[in-house]
Amino acid sequence: LKPFFYGVGGPSLPTVPSMVPSELSHKRVALAVSAVPVCLLLWPCFRQFVYGPRRQRELASPLPDFYYGLPIFGHTFAFILCPLNFLKMVEKSGPVFATFLLFEWTFSVSGGSNIRKVMHGEGTLVEAEWPPGTKRLLGEHSLAVQSGQVHSSQRRLMLQAFRPEALARYVPEIVAITQRSIDLWLQKVSILGHKEVKTYAFEIAAVALLHFKFDEAQLTTMMARFAEYTDGLFAPPIEIPGLQTSFSKALKAREYLLGEIEKALVEREGLPGVKDALQLMMDSVDPETGEKLTRAQLKDQALLQLFAGHDTTTSSMTSMLYYLGTNPGALEAARREQDEILKVFAEEESFSTPALASMPYLDAVIREVLRLRPPVGGGFRRAIKSFELEGKDGPVQIPIGSKLSYSISLTHSTAPIDAREKFEPERWLSCQDAQEAQEGQDGAGANRDYAPFAAGKRKCLGFPLAEMELKIFGAIVLRRMSFTLTNPSGDYVHFPIPRPRDFLPMTVTARK
Repeated sequence: LKPFFYGVGGPSLPTVPSMVPSELSHKRVALAVSAVPVCLLLWPCFRQFVYGPRRQRELASPLPDFYYGLPIFGHTFAFILCPLNFLKMVEKSGPVFATFLLFEWTFSVSGGSNIRKVMHGEGTLVEAEWPPGTKRLLGEHSLAVQSGQVHSSQRRLMLQAFRPEALARYVPEIVAITQRSIDLWLQKVSILGHKEVKTYAFEIAAVALLHFKFDEAQLTTMMARFAEYTDGLFAPPIEIPGLQTSFSKALKAREYLLGEIEKALVEREGLPGVKDALQLMMDSVDPETGEKLTRAQLKDQALLQLFAGHDTTTSSMTSMLYYLGTNPGALEAARREQDEILKVFAEEESFSTPALASMPYLDAVIREVLRLRPPVGGGFRRAIKSFELEGKDGPVQIPIGSKLSYSISLTHSTAPIDAREKFEPERWLSCQDAQEAQEGQDGAGANRDYAPFAAGKRKCLGFPLAEMELKIFGAIVLRRMSFTLTNPSGDYVHFPIPRPRDFLPMTVTARK
């Protein structure tokens, strides 16, 4: 610090006669300490206003437009409050632009062809990017944080739990849990839709798919721990001794949940006949390597399935209630379809594979819900080479090392389709769009910019299960329940997963 105080080669600071040497030393130390936070603030400002726009360019194509936002924070608050705040930037600069987000210049990417290029470019153009705290809570063995051959092998092993023959095994128990939940809702009359759906979705994930055995008190405890875990997934990774932060509580909740998963694994060892998702993952053998999932991998994958199969499904089911409750025409059309199903199929066969395949309007409702309110708004990637994406006026370059935020929400919201802001399930009733959406293919029309489950190597592994759960839930609600939203004009919280701000209060009665 000496050159800092005295200068290099310059004269010494003048002495202060009334100040003893120890007091002067203390003041110098205090000055040095006070300079630390100033430097910490100046560094992100330097990165924001100097480094970003001057990033080295390797390709001939231009860089996209840059948006600085607030000093230091950039557009972080706009992103957290609602990623759709970026719509004005898309209108001005096209589907690719740069914002200072989470203390780093980040290229926002939208548009069907652009996000598919990014998502299909895993390992060649980009690599997965997770916040350090989220990565730690997911676990080092979680499929979500793996890459390369390890990711491919684990994905093949887990895929066994989501094949059609496996899905058919889950149907009876999912139907039973759904019927029981609707019974409870009808007894209460007035409910908070989101909170009731959250309990229901957790029971499906924990009981129908993983076969955890617990009574009502244990279920309540586990849900509370799971809520602490999910609350910390996207919280700042702050750990302070003696202080309970969201992140530190999430770490403790993770250990509790892993302990419960360990008990479930021990209990079922040597028990024949169990064919739930957890057992299928335990029994799976990679056809290419002959390997099986280790105990540590199984625990992290089971925890991942609890999260992925609970929070996102809760969001989509709640959104379905919201859009049906605010669109009486669509609600009536969906009910008529279910009435016809019950005329063709006996009650015990009304959720068979042929019956579930005979609900095109409910399929269209689900796709329209996922289009307007995708449960996962996007994700982050890191460029491992320079490449080009389609900008407003032609190709723009993404330099190597850049961080990207691909946005499913913006892609859906700017798709070139008619009346894109309206809830119109009928747009999905064309055979081509419906088939392509079901198979997750690229296509034309409404499906071209539709990617609620992402794409490429990291496409949601359980999307067939999610669609089946949504269909069973929707069918039973339409058959058995009439409901009225208390606040149909209520707004939404968008980060990290969409939900109604008021938790969707509603009154429910048995349908006559």
